This record gives sequence, C-alpha cells and structure tokens, in this order.
Amino acid sequence: DVQKIHDLKALFTMGSPLALYCSRWPDFGRPTPMPSDAPWWNVVSAGDPLAWPIQRLNPEYAKEVREDVIVRPKWWNLKERTPLAHMSYWTSPTVAETIGDRVLSVVQQ
Repeated sequence: DVQKIHDLKALFTMGSPLALYCSRWPDFGRPTPMPSDAPWWNVVSAGDPLAWPIQRLNPEYAKEVREDVIVRPKWWNLKERTPLAHMSYWTSPTVAETIGDRVLSVVQQ
C-alpha cells in the first residue's frame, strides 16, 4: 500500500538488482520518494554481479538513498564475482552486523 510508506522508518535493500533493471532507461528512471526522515541503505556484496550501487545512478537516487553499503564477507574470495554471492546476504554475519548497526541508529533517534 503506497499510503503506508509514510509510516516507514527505514528501508534496507540487500543485493538489489534495481540498478541493473533501471539501466534500460537512459537516465535510470526515478525512485519512489522516501519520507524525509526515513533513511534508505542499499547493501551490496563486492562479489555480487547482480547487485550494483544505486545511489550514483542519478541525482534523484542520490537524494533518496543515504548510502550504498559495500560489504565484503570475510569468507568470500574477492577476486571472483559470481551469482552465488547473490545468495549470501541472508546468511552473512557481515551483512547482519551492518544492518543491525543501522537499525540501532534509527531506533536511538
């Protein structure tokens, strides 16, 4: 429900292929506006070829996305980019800690 977005306190995307999807438009399209006080963090694994940073797509995404958080799971060989990395977000302690720290920062506001 689009109206409920105003109740949103924070948004996290993990391994989002949004940039890949948006690359079909010359200007990468436009994001859905976030409530002004709700941060959007995009978590991207350095080894994931399906997920790209999205904050730098265009000025509108730069305004909406607080940070592209590039994570490098300790167990992953950073010399390789493989779709297998795309399945590691839910089991990665690095990702859990990264998101947990940011959730805590929102809750403490």
